[in-house]
Amino acid sequence: MRMLSAPVLLGAVLASSPALYQGLVTRTVPLEEAGGRFAVALVLAWVAISAVAMMVGEPPKPVVATDEEGDADVTAIGDAVPGEAPQAA
Repeated sequence: MRMLSAPVLLGAVLASSPALYQGLVTRTVPLEEAGGRFAVALVLAWVAISAVAMMVGEPPKPVVATDEEGDADVTAIGDAVPGEAPQAA
């Protein structure tokens, strides 16, 4: 996952929103500190979302099976009929 992708940026903004609000609206926190907290939140969100994406993995690819007539039939891996093994083309 890219560091500047929408889910990572959204997670970082949500995680650092109190500091961003105090830095940009109420001016009770210096802007450098709010930016630093956002940078830390950005790295943490990137690591967390990348780890989840690695654990989940990619969706299964469809398996192409043929019937008795030799016609190709696209069946998802989880949709196979029990007791029938799909034949790879």
